Amino acid sequence: PFDGSPAQKAGVKPGDVILKVNGNDVSGQSLTQIVDQVSGPAGTQVTLTLMDPGTGTTRDVTITRAKIQIHNVSWHMLPGTTLAHIRMTAFSSGATDDLKKALQEAKAQGATGIVLDLRNDPGGLLNEAVSVASQFLSSGNVMLEKDAQGNIKPLPVESGGLAPDIPMVVLINNGTASAAEIVSGALQDAKRGTLIGETTFGTGTVLN
Repeated sequence: PFDGSPAQKAGVKPGDVILKVNGNDVSGQSLTQIVDQVSGPAGTQVTLTLMDPGTGTTRDVTITRAKIQIHNVSWHMLPGTTLAHIRMTAFSSGATDDLKKALQEAKAQGATGIVLDLRNDPGGLLNEAVSVASQFLSSGNVMLEKDAQGNIKPLPVESGGLAPDIPMVVLINNGTASAAEIVSGALQDAKRGTLIGETTFGTGTVLN
């Protein structure tokens, strides 16, 4: 669930398995079919039967639907330190601009290190991934893109990054996917920052 979303507020946790929607078993149904049942007009309710994969226990969660406002980036200074915790929840349009603003504010407040938090970030746009990674890199490629015919095209680091030298670590988990994996992988390959957490989701493809 996105940060601040109706699902998160209702208690849906990353990794929860949806068994039923409004009492209807959804096993064997396509993702699109299930999404159609979960989605609906703002202000209406939907009840999900969820299973915690860690314990195997099930529970019902009732969500009041609402328009989901995605905030790509939030940040704060970790108490008692000069470390900026920068949380990226998505790579939708404008993510790089939001990150630049956070970096400028953090540096203005005296940040000497960055904790980039990409946990449970489902990704988003490829161009935003390249631009975000470029804020922390000064040269090289962000990634190599291979098409269905096997042609490989490098996507180089964009110049003018705001934080190419400040020490950093990256927090990841099994909900880190797609564009978030591109960024964490690029930073790891460039030995720019240590990845801390769990093996990521493993999207492996870029669609747009």
